[in-house]
Amino acid sequence: VLRRRRRLAQPNPLTLSTDLLQVGSMVMARGGDLDEAESLSREALALQEPGTGVVTRNRVWALTSLSEVLLARGDLAGAEELLDQSLEERRRTYGDLHPLVAESLGELGSFYAQVGRLDEAEAATRQALKVTLETAGPQHTRYAGSLTWLAGVLSRKAKFEEADSLTTQALEIRAQAQGTGTAVYAETLAILAEIRTARGMYESADSLLGLALEALPDHVEGASVPRRIHSALADLYEKTGRHEESARHRALAAAGL
Repeated sequence: VLRRRRRLAQPNPLTLSTDLLQVGSMVMARGGDLDEAESLSREALALQEPGTGVVTRNRVWALTSLSEVLLARGDLAGAEELLDQSLEERRRTYGDLHPLVAESLGELGSFYAQVGRLDEAEAATRQALKVTLETAGPQHTRYAGSLTWLAGVLSRKAKFEEADSLTTQALEIRAQAQGTGTAVYAETLAILAEIRTARGMYESADSLLGLALEALPDHVEGASVPRRIHSALADLYEKTGRHEESARHRALAAAGL
């Protein structure tokens, strides 16, 4: 993308696609070059005028990508404004009841949670859950994902009982829809175990984490799920005085094994 930009005296939508600009922005952000990431993301956004259908999808991608860069730079007001704009454009295009509207509500809730505005995070995530329920139904895996995300917000607010109930419901949906030998099922078990640990239900948490390790497939894409399980075990054993076991699982988590 950068080489192509240097060759072009006046980049335009016909010669430089916004998707390449977006990918370039993401690569630069991951590499720590936030100045270049913001420049690329703003260039992509400038090429996307408000519209409908595919135009809205592309513009929302540009808005949310730029908001992530601004959040990384500490420009919270700018990031929030872009996420609000993304939500409104999707509502204008698709109406209030649409999976993409639920997605934008979830992104806004995630932003609020990241910056510690937990009441607003809960409100936005509950709205996303409601839209997902009405558009996907109570047995869909998207609904299970919304349940676990809301449970995460509630856990941060020490609303552990409701968080436990929501995660248990999500676990049942995952088991029926995707089976019990998947990484996402194992991760949901780990999330429930984290809640049980916070509630002081240590035996239950230990049992759930044992099941999570058993549920992991032989080949898991990425290390985030094994890392989460071992981190949860390390925290549990630290609380229950099993310090050697805690250290062992902490090391496994760090190695992503």
